[in-house]
Amino acid sequence: LSEGKTTEVPLTLSLAPAAPVVTASPSGTAVAPPARPIWPWIAGGAGLALVGAGVGFAVSQAGTQADIDAHCPVQAGGKCPVGYPYQEQNDRLYRDFGLSLGFGIAGALGVAAGVFGLVRGPGQPSAGGGDGPRKQAASIESGARRAPLVTGLVVAPHAGPDRAGLFIAGAF
Repeated sequence: LSEGKTTEVPLTLSLAPAAPVVTASPSGTAVAPPARPIWPWIAGGAGLALVGAGVGFAVSQAGTQADIDAHCPVQAGGKCPVGYPYQEQNDRLYRDFGLSLGFGIAGALGVAAGVFGLVRGPGQPSAGGGDGPRKQAASIESGARRAPLVTGLVVAPHAGPDRAGLFIAGAF
């Protein structure tokens, strides 16, 4: 380059193929990154299937309730016609409610576990970090600094006299 002179340089930009990230192992050999585990896909798929079953039982419950309401109207004092199988329908109503609630909760947990597994990704430490208390204490005593864990999931049921629920909290 010289002062006052202009030179044009043609540039062509293109995307380079993504190369896998390779790290070195303690022995010095190259190690490819770990493959994504299959369990999050299985847990998430099973969770979606269970949620679908829960929705199916909820629809059945709504149909049973509509049938009871049609045959035993409130305006007539809730009296059912003679021969109407009210007790069988009522049992079905409560069975469908329990199954829809149970399958729905199990499905939600499965989906949450699948999402957690996919977001967490391969090769990251688990919530326990894989180290026992001795290693953690040794690193504190030696002055070594440990990176804080950034992943975690907490699922806790909640029930009271007038409500029930499920708390799900996490950091990814």
